[in-house]
Formats: sequence, C-alpha cells, structure tokens
Amino acid sequence: MISQSGRHIVSELNREIEKVDRRIASLIESDGELTWIFTIVTSIPGIGTQNAVCLMVCTDNFRRFSHDPRKISCYCGLLKACRKREKEAGGT
Repeated sequence: MISQSGRHIVSELNREIEKVDRRIASLIESDGELTWIFTIVTSIPGIGTQNAVCLMVCTDNFRRFSHDPRKISCYCGLLKACRKREKEAGGT
C-alpha cells in the first residue's frame, strides 16, 4: 500500500513527465526536419513517441548514419548479416 506522501510524490513525478513530454512534442513540432523524421519513424509499427525520440537523439537525427537505412538497421541489430559479422569479430 502506498502512503499518502508516496501518492503525492508519484503524482508530482507524473506531472513533471507530462511537462517534459509536452516540451519534447513542442520541440519536434517547431522544426520541419524533426517533424518529418519523427513522422517517418513513428509510422513503423511498434515505434511510439519515446522510442522515436530515443532513436533520434542517439543517432543525431539519423545523421550519424548518413540516413542510410542499412547502417541504421545494423545499428538497431535488425539485419542478420550485421549480427553475423559482429559475432565473427568477437562482439556480443
């Protein structure tokens, strides 16, 4: 059972999360390139807002891979050939 103060803390944290989510949405909407990439990424089944934003941040809006779908797929571990090469090279 959560105490009254515990519920208050959870409630405050949820409000802060909502603020951050709104700020992220605002930043994406204010930039044409971000909006375009976000729309494409979230059109993929199973990719929601949090995963899309995480991918965009971790890959410098996919510039890190020159917007090359093969390189991005390798980064995400989606291509069998890339996983095979990684194992051969001693990766995990």
